[in-house]
Amino acid sequence: GRAATRRVDPLGLVVKGGIWYLVTVTAGDTRVYRVSRIRRVVVTKDRFERPRQFDLATFWSGWSRDFIASIPEYRVRLRATARALGLLPQIFGDRVRAAIAAAGPPRADGVVIELTFDSCDAACGRLLGLGALVEVLEPSDLRDRLCQTAQAVSELYGGESRRR
Repeated sequence: GRAATRRVDPLGLVVKGGIWYLVTVTAGDTRVYRVSRIRRVVVTKDRFERPRQFDLATFWSGWSRDFIASIPEYRVRLRATARALGLLPQIFGDRVRAAIAAAGPPRADGVVIELTFDSCDAACGRLLGLGALVEVLEPSDLRDRLCQTAQAVSELYGGESRRR
């Protein structure tokens, strides 16, 4: 969150999904910085020797795998109506299509699918906009959070504020 000044020895630039990353040696460690977060660059006359054994493609492959493995997974099981199934790819992107396909053909009461989010908060924020088109079956803490949030929204738009 806070700005910091760092002296880095640049090893390479990588673009992934349209986002540029700078791979560096910083304080003796190989680090990765998102280029869009860099506010200012000052080029110095200092020199450094690139490690002979360093291979950018090999480093990036391992770093990416480790980064993805470190992302928290908050698993959600939900029932989606037929109408929701058409909206989910628009909201969550193509990655949701595999979850829909794995669930099999929809039944009259909808289809049960499993999705992953970074956290309960992220799941609540993304799913609340679907209203009654989806019902979270698990986990119970997300069901509770959705209920509390829906009640707060109802109170905001009902009662006294409705007459304003």
